[in-house]
Amino acid sequence: MATKTRDRYTRSIRNLRAIYNRHGSVDFKHAVNIAWNRPDVNKNGSLFLFCSASGNRENNVCGCLTQIRRGSHEATDPFLTSNIQNDARLAVHVEDIKHPDELPVYAEWQRRMDRKWPGRNKE
Repeated sequence: MATKTRDRYTRSIRNLRAIYNRHGSVDFKHAVNIAWNRPDVNKNGSLFLFCSASGNRENNVCGCLTQIRRGSHEATDPFLTSNIQNDARLAVHVEDIKHPDELPVYAEWQRRMDRKWPGRNKE
């Protein structure tokens, strides 16, 4: 049996799921939107960091997973950009994230970038 990864991404999903379970989809979507808009300061924002070595916007075209999936921005690595754009599990707009079950793919991608760029998102 595989063990679950317990990290900032798991905690963010757990926190957002608790909001959904206690307060419903409207509050959940609002909490996701706040985390997405300020990933650098919101405790659940780690799921929506920019796709760069620092996790921050490194240039005017660097975006987060939803922006890259939509095609309006890029990762700082062209290979990542291509793979993210082709991942149909990712929402095209943050408003399209309607349920906590849609969040693990964001954690998966953030962990992938953490492995690519060690030290990127230290806990």
